[in-house]
Amino acid sequence: SRCSVETDCIVYNNHKISGGKVSWLCFIGSANLSDRQSHYLKTSAYVYRMSNVQKTKHSIYNTARKLAKEVAADLKVEFHQDVLDIIAELVYKKLVLYGGDMDAFQKHAKRSTITADDVKLLVRRSESLKAVVESKIKLLNSLKPNEAPAPAKRKRK
Repeated sequence: SRCSVETDCIVYNNHKISGGKVSWLCFIGSANLSDRQSHYLKTSAYVYRMSNVQKTKHSIYNTARKLAKEVAADLKVEFHQDVLDIIAELVYKKLVLYGGDMDAFQKHAKRSTITADDVKLLVRRSESLKAVVESKIKLLNSLKPNEAPAPAKRKRK
């Protein structure tokens, strides 16, 4: 991810994000900024407000990079910053795909919420992931107080 500051606008991956002075908050994947660029961004009078999607993406990117660095440390290797960015982007795209799949599962079942069954359906092809999800579901069910089952709804004619 290459970020650069151009006269009163921010450019991220060759796409102009915003005109006017904007703060450093708009940077997903902080790039190597010069001291002058950092000073410009931190002293900017206006603040670019990130949307919820941008905040989520930023959080996923940071977490993915952090985990990749931990794995690299365990393996005693070093990942180039571009590799970390690619890993973060792949994780983000995979999570977006998972969200769409679970949404489709819930709609197919004519429900308005995503349930644990949708998550189990999502991970059905990965035995190790399936085991983890099932153990977490059992743990959550054991923590819930026992509730009487709701009466069955009658079907409309």
